[in-house]
Amino acid sequence: MSYDKKDGNPKVFVEGIRLDFDFMRRNMRLVDFVNDPAVSDVHVIITERRSGSGGSVYSLMYNNNTFERMSNFTLTCTTASSDTQEEIRKTITDAISMGLMPFVNQTEASSKMSLDYNSKEKLQGVQTADLWNNWTFRGDFNGNIDLEGNRKTFNYNVNLRADQVTEDWKIRSSGRMSVRTREYLNEGESYSSENASNYVTSSVVKSLSPRWSAGAFASYYNNNYSNTVYSISVKPAIEYNIFPWDVSDR
Repeated sequence: MSYDKKDGNPKVFVEGIRLDFDFMRRNMRLVDFVNDPAVSDVHVIITERRSGSGGSVYSLMYNNNTFERMSNFTLTCTTASSDTQEEIRKTITDAISMGLMPFVNQTEASSKMSLDYNSKEKLQGVQTADLWNNWTFRGDFNGNIDLEGNRKTFNYNVNLRADQVTEDWKIRSSGRMSVRTREYLNEGESYSSENASNYVTSSVVKSLSPRWSAGAFASYYNNNYSNTVYSISVKPAIEYNIFPWDVSDR
């Protein structure tokens, strides 16, 4: 078994999601990107799933093709729903670079590397407690007004959402209120109509094992336009995953 470092930079093939490869090539000069996984030293597969806060969680799976004494592994990185495209591509590129460090260390490219930690102050401790207990909340309001000589229209919508996602529980609740009012003027007579609706839905799911889950779904709805005073629905549910959740993104 040879312990000599490999010549050149690691050859890397990346796939899975849409990436800005021009940006990656400019900022990841420690590796050489190739277009064929068969000739790569490292094959990186990236998958994306939505997080409870509305952002994204990216799983970066590193598959070693040529390096000795190196096993496959997976890293993750997250982005927020408020992140710009610039921030997202930088987060992903930095995460890919960090995961490639063990492979770079096995090549001559490691002699050209230097480490720098950017921090103006020492860490005083890490706050690990979640004051919100894994709950995330979202809300929005929108509306419009259309004014004409003989007709006026007023619309507004309110949306609220509350989620809690953990390894043991998944609770998702959302509500929507919508009101649309129209006023008409015809030959001196005024007419008006209102279309109002409310909708609330909630789901509670408990993980029983890595493959089994059980839960319930409930909803409430009313709409004066369709003459629905109220509609209530409650449904039980059971789920079986062919693959355990911790490998679902593979």
